[in-house]
Amino acid sequence: MILNEKILDVLLKSNRLKQKFPIVKKVDTRVEWDGDVEYPMYDIDLKIHIDNPEFEDFDVTNYINTLIKLLSGIGVHRTAINQVYSSIYNNSGEKVFPR
Repeated sequence: MILNEKILDVLLKSNRLKQKFPIVKKVDTRVEWDGDVEYPMYDIDLKIHIDNPEFEDFDVTNYINTLIKLLSGIGVHRTAINQVYSSIYNNSGEKVFPR
């Protein structure tokens, strides 16, 4: 299976992530695949929108690690993930991380 935005979006809407991270309103995604079917590698870009003016209450590392565990559950091993880029936006749409 080749990972794409549609598959990633389904995982991001899972109850496991919603229950563990209720502060997350939505996540815009972009997945880049290197084209190798046998040993695929991915770069993942996450634009995380949180329901909070600041992001101090949000543990982005824990969120990404939980997502990677969910990806492992559908056959995308963590070694296939080259890079995860993330940016966080508050409830006003302002970028709060990285600044």
